[in-house]
Amino acid sequence: MIFSELNSFFSLAGKAKNIFSPKKEKEEESVASRFYQIFESHGVHRNQIPRFFGHELLISDVQNEETLLPKLDESILQAVCEKFAIRREWLDGAEDEIYPLRHFYKKPDEFVRFIEDIKDKNPDSHLEGVLVSTDSKLDTGEAFIALEEHIGWIEDRPIYRTHFCPGWPMPYWKARGYLTACIASAWKRNVYIRGAKVSSAKVNKYSEGKEFICWSMSRYGIDETSFFGKRWHPEEMAEKVSTYLEGVDEGKFGKAAALGLWMDLYKTGMMDTGYGLAADIAGEFQKELNKYHGML
Repeated sequence: MIFSELNSFFSLAGKAKNIFSPKKEKEEESVASRFYQIFESHGVHRNQIPRFFGHELLISDVQNEETLLPKLDESILQAVCEKFAIRREWLDGAEDEIYPLRHFYKKPDEFVRFIEDIKDKNPDSHLEGVLVSTDSKLDTGEAFIALEEHIGWIEDRPIYRTHFCPGWPMPYWKARGYLTACIASAWKRNVYIRGAKVSSAKVNKYSEGKEFICWSMSRYGIDETSFFGKRWHPEEMAEKVSTYLEGVDEGKFGKAAALGLWMDLYKTGMMDTGYGLAADIAGEFQKELNKYHGML
């Protein structure tokens, strides 16, 4: 009897707690809501969607979620994902990752093919990028490259599609070498990748591809949050020994290994930015590597 009464009490108490406690579960977003997010995060107002995107959408269709949702057939959903390089799983609300994660660690040759494929498919486009890394001396968090491909205009303002390339722990000597090869190879193909050092919190926030990355928008006053904290020149990692070795961990071994990898990649043509005297630059890196003789 006592246990029965106790069970009844705890059951009622649990129900009361559920009634009076604030709900913590995040309300699920509709497909229409996420459709709007894609355009607005790239600088396209909902009223501009019909003329920028087309697909027979009218201004009256995009005024609210109720009018938009019936118009979102399979062809439109697939087209918007392709237009902005967005994962369909995110648009459907099934997963949190917005972007396809394109990893090129140890694969600079695949990175080259990737950017060449973008340029082949969109030959009149301008392609550029930014390497976002932390400004912390502890260097927690992985750096990422965000490539931005011009895909159209709203009046005189360019609109970009983002290609997200994460997974670069810069203090690690192997990551430093292969990242440098990707940057140098891009520059040689006139794809200019700048550098931005921001807080570790910001790097960690964006590195998993769960937030929209539209860094170019800050240049046009659309987004108040700019990635451009401390700017630097990542292509100099392929041209200046001091820049290449800055922050490489594992002591002398890490520096020696990083230099050895730089030389190996140079021999494959991957360290040529097209803007320096490659043989002279390689001589400086070899001279520095000689200081670590016997460490590899």
